[in-house]
Amino acid sequence: MSRFICVTTPENYETCMEAQLWGVGSRRRMLEKITIEDFLVFYIKGAKQFGGVCKVASSMFTSNSSVWVEKR
Repeated sequence: MSRFICVTTPENYETCMEAQLWGVGSRRRMLEKITIEDFLVFYIKGAKQFGGVCKVASSMFTSNSSVWVEKR
């Protein structure tokens, strides 16, 4: 069981919790290291606080769905 720190914005953290998923753009290699039963520790930048810890329940998958807040 491994632990990974996931840095995100307050808006995207809310999306993660509502959709029960985590995604990355160009860091696919990092995702390939994450397995079921690992833990994701969410750090919310801007708020400068940890949001929560989630246990990975499924394997990685690819989707083109747009669920994230766009960078401005």
